Amino acid sequence: MNLSQPTRRTIRTVVQTVLALAARLPLIIDAVGIPQTAARVGLALVAFAVAGLALTLWQLANP
Repeated sequence: MNLSQPTRRTIRTVVQTVLALAARLPLIIDAVGIPQTAARVGLALVAFAVAGLALTLWQLANP
Protein backbone atom coordinates (compact mmCIF):
# COMPACT_ATOMS: atom_id res chain seq x y z
CA MET A 1 0.00 0.00 0.00
CA ASN A 2 1.45 3.33 -1.06
CA LEU A 3 0.26 6.16 1.21
CA SER A 4 0.64 9.83 0.40
CA GLN A 5 2.55 12.16 2.71
CA PRO A 6 -0.56 13.89 4.12
CA THR A 7 -2.09 10.50 4.91
CA ARG A 8 1.08 9.37 6.68
CA ARG A 9 1.19 12.58 8.71
CA THR A 10 -2.44 12.18 9.72
CA ILE A 11 -1.92 8.57 10.80
CA ARG A 12 1.20 9.50 12.76
CA THR A 13 -0.63 12.35 14.51
CA VAL A 14 -3.57 10.12 15.44
CA VAL A 15 -1.26 7.42 16.83
CA GLN A 16 0.73 9.97 18.85
CA THR A 17 -2.46 11.48 20.27
CA VAL A 18 -3.84 8.09 21.26
CA LEU A 19 -0.57 7.14 22.97
CA ALA A 20 -0.42 10.45 24.83
CA LEU A 21 -3.99 10.05 26.08
CA ALA A 22 -3.37 6.43 27.04
CA ALA A 23 -0.37 7.47 29.12
CA ARG A 24 -2.45 10.09 30.96
CA LEU A 25 -5.62 8.03 31.27
CA PRO A 26 -5.08 6.81 34.87
CA LEU A 27 -4.61 10.41 36.02
CA ILE A 28 -7.72 11.55 34.15
CA ILE A 29 -9.81 8.71 35.62
CA ASP A 30 -8.65 9.53 39.16
CA ALA A 31 -9.28 13.26 38.67
CA VAL A 32 -12.83 12.70 37.40
CA GLY A 33 -13.60 10.15 40.10
CA ILE A 34 -14.72 7.27 37.89
CA PRO A 35 -14.49 3.88 39.64
CA GLN A 36 -11.60 1.79 38.29
CA THR A 37 -13.86 -1.13 37.34
CA ALA A 38 -16.16 1.08 35.27
CA ALA A 39 -13.15 2.60 33.54
CA ARG A 40 -11.77 -0.84 32.67
CA VAL A 41 -15.09 -1.98 31.22
CA GLY A 42 -15.34 1.20 29.17
CA LEU A 43 -11.81 0.81 27.86
CA ALA A 44 -12.48 -2.80 26.92
CA LEU A 45 -15.59 -1.76 24.97
CA VAL A 46 -13.64 0.94 23.17
CA ALA A 47 -10.88 -1.53 22.31
CA PHE A 48 -13.42 -3.98 20.85
CA ALA A 49 -15.09 -1.23 18.85
CA VAL A 50 -11.77 -0.04 17.42
CA ALA A 51 -10.77 -3.59 16.53
CA GLY A 52 -14.10 -4.16 14.77
CA LEU A 53 -13.78 -0.91 12.86
CA ALA A 54 -10.22 -1.72 11.83
CA LEU A 55 -11.25 -5.14 10.54
CA THR A 56 -14.17 -3.65 8.63
CA LEU A 57 -11.98 -1.00 7.02
CA TRP A 58 -9.40 -3.65 6.15
CA GLN A 59 -12.05 -5.74 4.39
CA LEU A 60 -13.33 -2.73 2.47
CA ALA A 61 -9.82 -1.79 1.35
CA ASN A 62 -8.95 -5.38 0.31
CA PRO A 63 -12.01 -6.92 -1.40
